[in-house]
Amino acid sequence: MDTQDEEYSEIQKLGPVVRALCFFLLLCSSIALLAAIKALILEPFHYIVLIAIFVGALMLHVSGCILFTGFAPQYLLFAHGKVRLDKP
Repeated sequence: MDTQDEEYSEIQKLGPVVRALCFFLLLCSSIALLAAIKALILEPFHYIVLIAIFVGALMLHVSGCILFTGFAPQYLLFAHGKVRLDKP
């Protein structure tokens, strides 16, 4: 059995409704990230743009993982419910 399969063996995949919502979030995050990068290039520098890029990239990563794999990223597996954290 593959290590990824062992890792997710006790976790149920997220349903199609959640994955459809993640598609919408992925689309919105992509637009927000592109807008923040455009603002970084065209506008005078302000630190809030860097925060916006970080948040947009994080949302893009999370929604993309859920959409394409059906599971949350490794650092958000607690959101699935009971997960044993004592595994190495």
